[in-house]
Amino acid sequence: MPALLAGTLLNAGAWTIVGITLGPSVVMLLEGPRLTARLLLSAVLLVGLVYLTWQIRRRALPGWRAAANLWPSRRVEAAAQAGLLATLEMTMALGVVLTVFEEIRLDLPERALLETAALVSDGHGTLLGAAFVPVAGVLFCLAGLLWAIPYAMWAEQRLRGPDWLRGLTFALLPTVTSWLVVLPALGAGPLGLGLGAGLVPAAGELVRHLLYGAALGLVYPLLVVARQPVSRASSQLRLATRVA
Repeated sequence: MPALLAGTLLNAGAWTIVGITLGPSVVMLLEGPRLTARLLLSAVLLVGLVYLTWQIRRRALPGWRAAANLWPSRRVEAAAQAGLLATLEMTMALGVVLTVFEEIRLDLPERALLETAALVSDGHGTLLGAAFVPVAGVLFCLAGLLWAIPYAMWAEQRLRGPDWLRGLTFALLPTVTSWLVVLPALGAGPLGLGLGAGLVPAAGELVRHLLYGAALGLVYPLLVVARQPVSRASSQLRLATRVA
């Protein structure tokens, strides 16, 4: 957090100095290359994270289900961690998608997102008013954590297909919940139709949850292995390495 804060202050300070000394026209001129650089950096980081996850999966996956059955108490811990990691990966992927839309001058998805954020800042339907903003941030992360627990404890064993497909299938449940419960509670109406952007908010929520579900399905088995006692996890990793 201190590193993120320091980086944000340096970035904002640099652009403020440029705007004050050279004028807003120069800032607008530099915004295009800056946007492209942000898109490339975000895409590289996301691809790197996906590649790293995939390589670790190749080594750690053999026999992971046996580990889950042997240590059921660790599944909740692994699910919570997988939910937080999936939320992070989903946020990174959404950043890339929104930056692409901004590059091609398609601002409707971002405008719908900003209008939803404005509803959150108003604290619609809550007693907190504007103070609801930090609570909403906590709830956003908490939702990603909590949805992962029923996936791990109930849905994952009952769904069919590869891990990522199981996650995608499960993601339909939080998507429908968002469409019919969360968005109306924020004042955006069912499917977000109250924002005046058509089905764009509903499509955005679908994409957001599908990204979350795919990431959850991919990382949950890895964290089951990681949550084993050290001696067993090490022996299983050695076995997986020999098999690979």
